[in-house]
Amino acid sequence: MRATNEKRKEKMRSIQTGSDILFFLVGRLVAVVLLILACEALMAALAARVVAPRLQVLSDAAGMTGSVTGDLLGVMQLLVRIVLFRQSLTGPVRDLVLMAVLMILFFLVPIFAGVFLFASMTSSWIREDRAMREKEHEAYDRRKNLLLSDMAHDLRTPIQTIEGYSKALSDGIVTDPEKQKEYLTAIEAKSVKLSSLINLLFDYVKVGSEGYHLNPAPADFHELLRSEAASQYTDFEEAGQSLEVTIPDDPWIVTMDEAQVRRVISNLLVNARRHNGPGTKVLVCVLPRAGLHEVCVADSGTAIEGDPAALFEPFARGDAARTSDGGTGLGLSIAKKIVEMHEGWSLSLVQPFGDYTKAFVIRVPD
Repeated sequence: MRATNEKRKEKMRSIQTGSDILFFLVGRLVAVVLLILACEALMAALAARVVAPRLQVLSDAAGMTGSVTGDLLGVMQLLVRIVLFRQSLTGPVRDLVLMAVLMILFFLVPIFAGVFLFASMTSSWIREDRAMREKEHEAYDRRKNLLLSDMAHDLRTPIQTIEGYSKALSDGIVTDPEKQKEYLTAIEAKSVKLSSLINLLFDYVKVGSEGYHLNPAPADFHELLRSEAASQYTDFEEAGQSLEVTIPDDPWIVTMDEAQVRRVISNLLVNARRHNGPGTKVLVCVLPRAGLHEVCVADSGTAIEGDPAALFEPFARGDAARTSDGGTGLGLSIAKKIVEMHEGWSLSLVQPFGDYTKAFVIRVPD
């Protein structure tokens, strides 16, 4: 899949916008047509019950033969004939004027009225839609600026530490070997953190970008989940948390990019450990559903407030997206990109989830 995730989203937004406009136009057009038909029906009723008797009197007074039919066309035709008769117009001129008046009354007036009404409603809808999109754009810019500010701080802090410690070493301020070793260790740790953050930014741009594609191949999803949970089991124990894995023993072969999916599962497990306190129970399970399987990473920790969908936005801020313990707000966004690049897959937050507070659920079609 060479199309970027952002382009796919933009395309879906365009399709959705086009569909909304189409449904809006059709709906308004139907409403206008129904309104015109209702007006014509009302005019017909008035013609039959009110106008026709009075025109019959005028017709008799004018010395015209024949009776009024009572239908709208007959009434209007007779009305024009009475007017033209009193003006003593010749036959051809009278017929021409009669046709013109009838055309205006029965076609142009309703059409112009309908077009005006339709244009008025459409203009109002477009203004409302534009205002809504401007608000969404402003909210996106605010989130982006907040995250960029925080990330600038995250980048500046390790750089300042590295700069200060390296200067102290180069200037000979620190001469004690143990102290020098301590400074070098701190420089190394800050360099690793800085490199990790830069790599995360690079990965966010790379994943789903033009030219990036998955490397799908058949792999055992059950074994992937077991191995990834086993690799982090000690970390959960050290955090005072429990990790339970409920996965069938039989293989579940799925065509996927194993390395990228493993990265997603790792990120979900790290988040479950990092953003919850001691005593939290974490569950990794696979649940069969109609036509799909759900891969779940659930925990009994703190519920997430606000809009769950906002957690997956690249510039979101929240308890599960970015906290003081090192989160950047990009991990879940990258995970969602990877999941959605697999055809038919989806990643969402479900809370509550059975006996657990929440769960991140990957839905994989059979």
